Amino acid sequence: MRRRTRITAFSAVVCATAAITGGAASASAPPGDDYVLVHDDHGLLQIEVPAAWDQVDTRPFINDDRSLSPAISATAAADFAELTDGYAQPGLVYEARPAAVADEDVFAELDESDRCTDGGRTAYDDGAFTGQLQAWNYCDGGPARTFVLVARPIGQEFTVVLWAKAPTPAAEAHVTHALATFNATPSVGLPTATAPPDVGGDTVEPAPATSAPATGK
Repeated sequence: MRRRTRITAFSAVVCATAAITGGAASASAPPGDDYVLVHDDHGLLQIEVPAAWDQVDTRPFINDDRSLSPAISATAAADFAELTDGYAQPGLVYEARPAAVADEDVFAELDESDRCTDGGRTAYDDGAFTGQLQAWNYCDGGPARTFVLVARPIGQEFTVVLWAKAPTPAAEAHVTHALATFNATPSVGLPTATAPPDVGGDTVEPAPATSAPATGK
């Protein structure tokens, strides 16, 4: 997975009165002893991640055209570079992209064929989202696996991409839990503002939260 850039001054782009959080996770009380529910700063996405994962980032990504992609990243690794570049630590990235993005473009971007064995692609349908799930096995010659889900809600309002790494068979429980708990609130939609040319860097401020219901997943 190529590294993505998160931006500064998101609230200045979207809402000048938003409070600064520095990208800290917006987590509710744990749904269980082992997981916390995390929302992205834009208020579109939600997913449960292990409470033991210290690195959680809920700021959006900035795209090449300066548009913003709501995102949640979480890992047990010391930093996200370790998650992106290796297979020793579990973690995930969950983001939203435009509905028109081609599945094949996403799978090509997140292709792991140079370091993993192709585990095949299967249809995905949980009643709220439909799409395709790609598995990559024996990454770097060991037991690690990588999973890439590209899916859309029933209304086709946007595309969600869930990318997750499991270094061991036991860690695949986190992937299973992520697939069972990822969700979105279609009425929020993607950010309509774009990042100004002089906005960049590594921190971001949140857009106002919404109380609209998520999909019926």
